[in-house]
Amino acid sequence: MPLMWVVIGTFVQLGLGGYMVIASIFAGGAVAQHHALTPFDDQVLSSSFFVLPLSFVITAIIVLVQYWKGGSVASFWWYAVPWGVVALYVIYCLVFLKPEV
Repeated sequence: MPLMWVVIGTFVQLGLGGYMVIASIFAGGAVAQHHALTPFDDQVLSSSFFVLPLSFVITAIIVLVQYWKGGSVASFWWYAVPWGVVALYVIYCLVFLKPEV
């Protein structure tokens, strides 16, 4: 694993984590304003403020640890995991939340 790509990937992941804080807050506010939320829906949206950004930070840390332990280039696939979390959040918002009538 080249150090240059580990550093660049880590900075990008941390930057995207900061962006996800802002994006999840605004997206959660928009969803809460236009949908009738159950208590479970409210908990999912509230936890997304922490889960989405933390998924980017945790994967950046995992790749750094893999680099220190001599991991292979396949360790870079960890950078894709948060996008799966974001996709699950978007699917949840589109499929399971019912708009107000």
